[in-house]
Amino acid sequence: MECNLAYLLLILGLSHAGQEPGTVWFTPGFPAGIPGTGSAVVLGKVKASPDHDVRAAEIRYWIGGGVVNTTEVKLRSDGSFAALITGLKTGARYDVMIVVVEVRGNETQRLASLRQITPR
Repeated sequence: MECNLAYLLLILGLSHAGQEPGTVWFTPGFPAGIPGTGSAVVLGKVKASPDHDVRAAEIRYWIGGGVVNTTEVKLRSDGSFAALITGLKTGARYDVMIVVVEVRGNETQRLASLRQITPR
């Protein structure tokens, strides 16, 4: 029983990881490729640091050390975002990063999260 309880607590902890203020995260299972299209859907959310306002967000994606492509992301009022990236090479492994800019007065900082995807 102790092992099962520890496992449950670990799962609960991991499912809420990255959701504290000052973080941006991908929804579990995303980015997700749309088979046969060379496109992927990116879903996630940002929670601003205390006393900060989120100003901008973009998705950066690239193939290992290659050219970095960007797509602007519109954030909803609750901090969630959804975007479509296109023109991906089927079978290539991409790094996908969401970068969010937040400000407090004259202070600007960036929050980021990185995942990998291989479109099919």
